[in-house]
Amino acid sequence: MLVWHFTKNGQYNVKSGYWVAVELQNRNRVEQGGTSMDRTSGLTARIWKSVWGLAIPHKVKVFLWRACRDFLPCAYKLVLRKISNDSSCWQCRCRVESVLHVLWEYPYARRVWKLSFLSEVCKVWKEPSFIDLFSHVNSITCGTDLEEFGFLAWWLWRNRNLHRHGEKYLTPSELVMAARSWKTKFELANRRIDGASQSGQCNQVDWQPPKQSFIKLNFDAACDEKRGCVGLGVVFRDEVGSLRGALDVPQVGRLKPRAAEALALLHGLKFVVHVGFNKLKIEGDVLTIINTLHDSSEDLSEEGNVLEEAKEVMRQLTQYSWGHVRRDCNRVAHKVAKEALQLGEPMLCLQSGPSWLHNYVEMDVSHN
Repeated sequence: MLVWHFTKNGQYNVKSGYWVAVELQNRNRVEQGGTSMDRTSGLTARIWKSVWGLAIPHKVKVFLWRACRDFLPCAYKLVLRKISNDSSCWQCRCRVESVLHVLWEYPYARRVWKLSFLSEVCKVWKEPSFIDLFSHVNSITCGTDLEEFGFLAWWLWRNRNLHRHGEKYLTPSELVMAARSWKTKFELANRRIDGASQSGQCNQVDWQPPKQSFIKLNFDAACDEKRGCVGLGVVFRDEVGSLRGALDVPQVGRLKPRAAEALALLHGLKFVVHVGFNKLKIEGDVLTIINTLHDSSEDLSEEGNVLEEAKEVMRQLTQYSWGHVRRDCNRVAHKVAKEALQLGEPMLCLQSGPSWLHNYVEMDVSHN
């Protein structure tokens, strides 16, 4: 049997195949002497951390990531892909249209940057690629200036596309005003969301009780790499949030997080069958585990056998369902898993659990 170890379940899909191909291509570029950023993987990792950590709209982050990876469909890239025969810039007709040219070297772009915080260096800096440019900007600025850089770069690309399709072409000052206006609106919107969250006006996602006569099973796992052990936590609660049972299982060995979560689920389901809970709602905060319960195909991952056994045990129940939740909805099971790391042997209880567990449950109910 063939197993594709680049996915969680061991089965091939086109998305994973694409990313493996991209990674192999990037490795070949490094071996053959690619850009300076390709050869400095640690620096590249810091750049990605900066990009995804910016307080800007997600589509601007994706745009910056694509620009740094040289994935934007400029004329030069279209020629490489044999989509076009002309790699020259259709605006100035004197240079090859690369990502760096559109966003930095083109005279119009220089006039835009002249109106920004980069006014003193926009005609001085000579960078080999856009990722080198971003790295340079990242090294001398932080926070709001780097965010403005992202907004301006996105608008430069948008303006180029508008012009390409015969629509209104913004002047440099209009473009800068549009970018800064969007940045201000985005910041104000985030402040309102944060303010509503702090004042309790937004919907807080918390643990929700199951339907009447159902028991809710929440499972989680905690890993301690240094000590080489994991803790499995499972909590059972009824429609009013009261504790109906719990499992606290320490395990010796270094398990992957997904494997530990799968094992916690299996222990919980076996306990359910043993004590006679026939109507069950299952919740966990690891989406791949929940997706596996939905999937009827065989899981070929390392923990696939555990998950297949969990499905078999689940079929012994009268009624059951499952769902993925955020960590906030799974906090008691997480606490129980953490406690298991400190235990020497498993703890099983029905209703009359230890005081610390009842305290966690009461705090969770009062939090709702």
